[in-house]
Amino acid sequence: MRWLDNVYKKVSDRFQSELKNTHGLNPAEIDICLDIATDDFGQGVGLNLEKAENKNFSKEEAGNRQVEGAS
Repeated sequence: MRWLDNVYKKVSDRFQSELKNTHGLNPAEIDICLDIATDDFGQGVGLNLEKAENKNFSKEEAGNRQVEGAS
């Protein structure tokens, strides 16, 4: 577990250093980036498992579906 903590710290330090030195972000902006990078985006994603498990749902049917907002 210590190894994982050390790796996490190194990655975090490098990420913050990159944001500061390469991109010129200030500490408040770096905090925003860290919040975004560590947010769990999967929480709001809902999957329709019934459709995924339904054997009658064909590839053609999936191909004819359009994502909302897509043209």
